[in-house]
Amino acid sequence: RSTAPHPRTPTPQPTPLHSTMAEGSETAADAPSGEVPDVIQSFLQYFHKHFSEHNYYELQTICDSTFQQLTERFFSASPWPAAHLVAPLVDNDEVFLVFYNDLYYRHIYSRLQPTMDQRKSSWENYNKLFSLLFDREASEALPVVIPVSWLWDIVDEFIYQFQEFRQFSHKLKSRSDQEIEALKSNLNLWNAPRVLEWLNTIVRKSEIVQHLSDSDDSPVSGFGNSNTYRMLGYYSIVGLLRLHCLSGDYYTALRVLDSVDLSQKNGLFTSVLPCQTALFYYTGFAYMMMRRYADAIRIFSVSLTAISRTDHGNRTYLYDQIVKRTEQMCNLLAVSLSLTAQRHVDESVQGLLREKVGDRWMRMQRGDIAAFEEAFSKGCPKFVNFGNANYDAEERVNRSHVLLPVSCFFPPFHIFASCHCRLSSWLEQRK
Repeated sequence: RSTAPHPRTPTPQPTPLHSTMAEGSETAADAPSGEVPDVIQSFLQYFHKHFSEHNYYELQTICDSTFQQLTERFFSASPWPAAHLVAPLVDNDEVFLVFYNDLYYRHIYSRLQPTMDQRKSSWENYNKLFSLLFDREASEALPVVIPVSWLWDIVDEFIYQFQEFRQFSHKLKSRSDQEIEALKSNLNLWNAPRVLEWLNTIVRKSEIVQHLSDSDDSPVSGFGNSNTYRMLGYYSIVGLLRLHCLSGDYYTALRVLDSVDLSQKNGLFTSVLPCQTALFYYTGFAYMMMRRYADAIRIFSVSLTAISRTDHGNRTYLYDQIVKRTEQMCNLLAVSLSLTAQRHVDESVQGLLREKVGDRWMRMQRGDIAAFEEAFSKGCPKFVNFGNANYDAEERVNRSHVLLPVSCFFPPFHIFASCHCRLSSWLEQRK
């Protein structure tokens, strides 16, 4: 079953947007308070037109390029226009405004410091977006066409904002009395069970598991007939893998992937590079935490080899993500290699290990426990506490959620690593 978008059909251009951008000289600050700059008005109307016409390729260009360019020019240090200012420009299109708000809040989290009200509003917008898509009869699937890169960003940002809020809400020493009161009165805000429930609902209703099985015994219907719904379901599988890793449930994390074939050269995960790197990173991490080092080495090596052969184009923000993920995987791969007899990996991967890990890798092979701890801390994800903090405690503290997984991984590991490295050295001397 193909999940590729329909072939592009030419559509008439409303106004030459790029020439309008080139001619405009105002900035967001130049516009009167509460008003949207003319060039941004033109862009939003252009955006809404192609959103309404389901023009996949124009939307992809808008999301991957135009929106970023306008952000750099007009909103590098300020938010985009709020939805109530945009509404009159787009005929009060509720569906468009919900998707626009996804970009609006993502920009705030990326470039600015979100307030408590903005964290709450973003959570409510995600609930509204998923409800619009899935709280309906399957025969009445929302007629939207969303580029796969945007669908991935929706799921990825949803989990990031959950993760960020859990960290924010547990750093009590850094919170003001007003923020503590706001947290106490919003205990269900970015609630972990609700986040998990939404991702599981998306996977189930999108029928992505049936689609991946490609079996006549499991036909798809309703939501499963929509490429947008299917791909959102697929990315939600990767989201569940990530969440279970963050919670320390590595067995469930791997079980989530039962329907995903990582050996496929043209698997659905290849359509968006950040999805591919996240999928392989969290899979490799789960294997490593379950002491399945050979599987972890295989997964990390495949991903790093693919990254080294990929052209990232001109998308700087994407390049930065991949560089960070590459460094994490290199550190975890070095840990896994140092704990097994398997030392051979592809030459390109060895080059990355030497570049990203350096002498830390050699120290680990000699049994230096401090080097293992450094590599693990640099390579592991930012763990979160899925429960609420004790806001009534007399002493406010900032709790590190990396310490618990590290402490769980290292007590038996200290003994094993020391013995393993000494044994490896002894065997090499006997050759």
